Amino acid sequence: MPVTIQLERPDTPDVAALLSELDDYLIPLAPPEFQFRLDVQTLIDKKVIFAVARDETGTAVSCGGVLVTPDYAEIKRMWTSPSHRGRGYARTMLAFLEKQAIDRGAKRLTVETGTDGVMDSALGLYRSVGFKACKPFGEYEETEHNSYLEKWV
Repeated sequence: MPVTIQLERPDTPDVAALLSELDDYLIPLAPPEFQFRLDVQTLIDKKVIFAVARDETGTAVSCGGVLVTPDYAEIKRMWTSPSHRGRGYARTMLAFLEKQAIDRGAKRLTVETGTDGVMDSALGLYRSVGFKACKPFGEYEETEHNSYLEKWV
């Protein structure tokens, strides 16, 4: 699995296609008021550090971002195209984003995602690299549709 990960803008056509895949996957999973997706313009406006993984052909196959705040760094918009799953792209992307956050002074990584039974793959990935359940952070509130995790780095 040769992979290249680098910081990129989220508004390129191939990255927009990945984010569209992610939205298509997420939209039916929970009511809209419990989904906290950032659109491309918001990713840019909030200065989310955004990365793209490309396979050996240069195809964008995975993406993710990290929003660094004074209190935590939140993983956002993690996605690996279904045709490229099971090859370690998501794990490699998460490690890359973690390093980006640490390099910018983050001590606590956070993520908001769906619940067990809905987002098992995502939760499994986060837990496998040391994320633990936590209380809602930032402006999030406790709901039956969302899980909150953190990792101190």
